[in-house]
Amino acid sequence: MSLRSFGALLISLLFAGSLSAQADMVEERWLASQADATDKGDRATNGDPRALAELELIYEFCAMDSDCMNLDPGRAPSDLQYRVAAAAVELGRLHLDGQFQENAFSTAEKYFTLAATLGSPYGVHWLGELYSRSASEAYRSSAPIFLELAMEEGVARSALILMELAQRQRREEEIVRFARLGLGLEPNADEGEAFVQVLRRR
Repeated sequence: MSLRSFGALLISLLFAGSLSAQADMVEERWLASQADATDKGDRATNGDPRALAELELIYEFCAMDSDCMNLDPGRAPSDLQYRVAAAAVELGRLHLDGQFQENAFSTAEKYFTLAATLGSPYGVHWLGELYSRSASEAYRSSAPIFLELAMEEGVARSALILMELAQRQRREEEIVRFARLGLGLEPNADEGEAFVQVLRRR
């Protein structure tokens, strides 16, 4: 992603939501569409070529339609855009996890950026997590912005990554803050246990 497009995406996300101390739950339609795509992604990870093909077909179908790839300001995504964003998140995750041979970072970034542009809180989260792993200081410094935006939309994993980043920098108040916010969302069992253990030690 060029610096100009990176900046444009960041500005659009910042306008879409403010960095508050509160967090909401993930919208039900994002939960449902992402759960379906995650199931396909997990099956693809386990070697199911049909599941991978389904994700790629959803994405490619939208890629042929410029209207599908853009979200009108102030409007909710269409049914197809929910599905495409979820598929893009999973395709990005598969690349990030090393399921393919090509450049994992740039390809994953492309998919996550599309999902974020279509309004997916999971797309925003995975951009933040991707950047948090980068060797580039510029990317790493922007990662918390994306993660906080995703956390505000209810992504518990974002709170977990933010908590881990705060632990590395020994920022005690933020460690506690992110653990409490994460518990107030809908963490899975592993995420919930990590939050609880951190709070118990403090």
